[in-house]
Amino acid sequence: MFRFWGINANEANRFNGVGDAGANGVTVDHLDHLGVSNPVDAAVGRCRGARRYEYNGNTLPTSLRHRHAVCEHTPSETSNYGWVMTTPARDTHGLGRVGIWTFALDLQPMSKAKEAARELEELGFGCIWVPEAVGREPFASCALLLAGTQRIGVATGIASMYARSAITMQAGWRTLTEAFGERFTLGIGASHEHMATKLHKGNYDKPYTAMVEYLDQMDLGLFAAVAPTTTPRRVLAALGPKMLALSAQRGLGAHPYFVPPEHTKMAREVLGEGPVLAPEQAVLLETDPIKAREIARKFMSTYIRLPNYANNLRRLGYTDEDLGDKQRPPSDRMVDAIVAWGTMDQVIARVKDHFDAGASHVSVQMLDADIAALPMPQWRELAAATKHL
Repeated sequence: MFRFWGINANEANRFNGVGDAGANGVTVDHLDHLGVSNPVDAAVGRCRGARRYEYNGNTLPTSLRHRHAVCEHTPSETSNYGWVMTTPARDTHGLGRVGIWTFALDLQPMSKAKEAARELEELGFGCIWVPEAVGREPFASCALLLAGTQRIGVATGIASMYARSAITMQAGWRTLTEAFGERFTLGIGASHEHMATKLHKGNYDKPYTAMVEYLDQMDLGLFAAVAPTTTPRRVLAALGPKMLALSAQRGLGAHPYFVPPEHTKMAREVLGEGPVLAPEQAVLLETDPIKAREIARKFMSTYIRLPNYANNLRRLGYTDEDLGDKQRPPSDRMVDAIVAWGTMDQVIARVKDHFDAGASHVSVQMLDADIAALPMPQWRELAAATKHL
C-alpha cells in the first residue's frame, strides 16, 4: 500500500476514485487503470505536492520520492521498499515530468498571470518556465508566481548571466530558495551575442570560460541575509558537449532550448544517467500542414538565425539548406524537427520521444496563431493528455 499526506481534494481526484483523501492521507492499493504496475511510480508521478510518503508502512527518504521517479520492482535487491530507482537519482523536486514553458504570462497583467499559474497548478503540471529577454524581470516574475500558487515549481528559462552580476544573481537565487524552497529552480545561461553586447553592453568573448568564472563568483559570493534551509537548485542552458558537461558538474543538469529529440539523446550521453535533462519542446495543435508550418516558421524566425542554435542544429546533421537564410525559409524537415504540430496524439508522441531519448522533464511551449494569446484551452487539453506520462 502507498500512502501519502499533504494534498488537497483536487489532487486526490486525479486518482479517479482509487484514493481516499482524509486525515489519514490518501491510500492507493491498485493503480492498474493508470497503466503502471508499480504503485510507488504511479503515486509519486502523479502526486504534485505531498509532504509525507509511505510505502508498505515505511516512510520514504527524500532521495526516493521525487515526482519524476521511474521505479521498478526488484525482489533481488535489499531495499526496504522492494524497488530501486532506474532514472536519475539527482533531486528534481519541483519540476515533475511535464512543465510549461511560456512567454504568454508576460503578456498578461500580473493578476491574470497568477490566475493562469494557479490553474496550471491545478491541472497538474510540475513547473512553469519563464524567460528573460525584454519582458518581465525574471526573479520578480518568479516571486510573484510562486507567491500566488502553493505547489507548482517555477523556473527561469533562462536568466542571462549578462543581465546581472554574479553576486546579484546568487542573491536572487538564494532569496527565492529561502522563501519557496525546492519550488524555485534557477535556469542560467550565456544567452546570445547580440543580447549580451547590444542590450546589456557586455563582452561575449569566450562564453564557456565566462560561465565557469561566473559560477565561481556566484558560489563564492557573500549573502548576509537569512540563508535557505534547502540547497539552491540550478540548471544551465546548454547545447554543446562542453556546456552540457559543465551543467552536470556545477548544477542539477541542463535545460536545452530549441532542440529536437536527437539532441536530447546526445545530451543524455554527455550528462550520464544522473543529472537533470529538461529540454523545451514547441508544439502546435494545428493539423493543416500549410497553416502549421507557416505559424511554426514565424516562431522559429526569432531563433534559427542565432549562431548558438544554428550551430547546434548543424552538429545534429541539419544543413544550411535546412536552416534557410534571409531569402529562403527553413525546410519542412527543419520545421517539423523543431515544432511538433498536428493532433494532440502527434504532439504527445514528440514529448514521449524526448523521454525515450533520456529527458527527465519536458517543458512544453504551446504555440498559437495569435502570439499574444494565453493558450489556456490548449494547456487544459495538454494536461489531460500528459497524465499518463
